[in-house]
Amino acid sequence: MDVDKAAMSDVTALVDMRLQYLREDHGGLDADLEDAIKGALPGYFRAHLGRDLFAYVIREGRSIAAPAISS
Repeated sequence: MDVDKAAMSDVTALVDMRLQYLREDHGGLDADLEDAIKGALPGYFRAHLGRDLFAYVIREGRSIAAPAISS
């Protein structure tokens, strides 16, 4: 396993993992809410990553096993 700072190329995986977390934490998401998050979150990550949002990823090979995100 390797720990790296998340890069712009990781945004899609970060969005997918965040949605997975929200689904599990809230027992599912309303389809409209999930669509809104999918639409907004990539732009948010791209605008804030490395500025006022810090993310690290734990990689197993080429896959991200887990993210750690702090703002």
